[in-house]
Amino acid sequence: MQEAARKMDELAKKLDASSPAAGQDALAQRAEQLQKQIDELQKKLKDKSSASREEDERLRKKLGEAERALARAQRAMEQASQQMERGQSPEQAQRQAERNLDEASQSLSRSQEDALERLRRQEEELAKLEEEQRQLERLTRKQAQEFEEQNPELSESMQRAADSMDQASEELNRRRPEEARERQEEALDQLEQERQEVQEQEEQLESLKQEQELIDILASVEEMINEQTAIRDNTIELSESLAGRRPSRKVRKQMSDLAGREDALRTKGLEISEKLKEEAALVFSYVMEDALTDVESASQFLHPGYDPGEHTQFTQQQVITKLESLKKALEEEVERRRDQEQQQQQQDQQQPPQQGEPRLVPPVAELLMLKRMQEQIRARTQQIDRTVERGEDLNPVQERFLERLGQQQARILELTEDVSKQFLPPEEPGAEDAEDESSEGDESPEDESGEETEGGDGRR
Repeated sequence: MQEAARKMDELAKKLDASSPAAGQDALAQRAEQLQKQIDELQKKLKDKSSASREEDERLRKKLGEAERALARAQRAMEQASQQMERGQSPEQAQRQAERNLDEASQSLSRSQEDALERLRRQEEELAKLEEEQRQLERLTRKQAQEFEEQNPELSESMQRAADSMDQASEELNRRRPEEARERQEEALDQLEQERQEVQEQEEQLESLKQEQELIDILASVEEMINEQTAIRDNTIELSESLAGRRPSRKVRKQMSDLAGREDALRTKGLEISEKLKEEAALVFSYVMEDALTDVESASQFLHPGYDPGEHTQFTQQQVITKLESLKKALEEEVERRRDQEQQQQQQDQQQPPQQGEPRLVPPVAELLMLKRMQEQIRARTQQIDRTVERGEDLNPVQERFLERLGQQQARILELTEDVSKQFLPPEEPGAEDAEDESSEGDESPEDESGEETEGGDGRR
């Protein structure tokens, strides 16, 4: 009797388990489990520490497939519930729901495999980043030690950056990349501040170096002025001692020595001119070259010309005048640099970043020099004009001087154009070609014989 009751109970349980309601509960539990697994993967995808956006996109795609299959299963389950309420058989709807859940399960399984691969790659990437971060920290600390004596403030700032790097390494070791990024940002900010400070110091050193170069050039020009003045004075003494007589062998020897001193002066000036050319100081370099042309002429007048007279003395004075003009311009540039540096220190302002390489002589100073040269040429030309207006003939010295003025005027025009170009914005690539094409299009059409047609339509 008891055995029969037990079998009846087992049969009742089997019938209950196979009932539509029990099937519906089983489907609901399975759907709930799948939804939890999908939610967990979705949460992992929100992690900002992903190492590959492509992998994340593939994972999102597969999760989307699982979610859509799960949504279809839920709609089938709702349909089965409605059929049960109406006393209809839910078997077909439940089978559809089961198929949809199988699809969701398969898509989820593939997503989990991808998630595991993603996690493995992320672990490898974080380990690699941690090692690189450690190496960067060691290099930064080493660099900080090297600056400890010569620049303690910079060394201390670099140590702080290294500390931030150390903290970033610890966060990476704890697999907390978001916190590591914050520490890395702190290190980058500190390193950027150091870079700006170092750049500012380098620019200050470069400015001081250029200032010293200007002072050295200025000193050399002053020496040249003093030497040319002494040579001119000696030339005047020889001319007065001759009083129109032919020079003796002794006097010729003295004039030959003066010519040698002029040649040595020219050699020194050529070195200065080359230095100015290297620094793209076109106008300053020309002033020196123009003066050296007179130096060479004065040397030839003295030897082999053996003429210490008015022509030679006038040429030597031209050298002094031109060198004094160059000296004044150099002094003004040195003074401008010092005033600028003092003003920046008083205002406690950082110098704006240089656009390209800093110039030894800025274009503005070159234009000012050109203006003075033009004023000098105008004044000398007016002197010649007054002589001509008085009806006097020009002597050989004045004739040669007028010829040189014409050459200087032409050269000043060329230099003005060259310096002015430095103030123009750079041309865009292809602008010149476009202009050429435009000019070609404006040309009047011609036939094969080269004759221009009327109206451009081929009529004669």
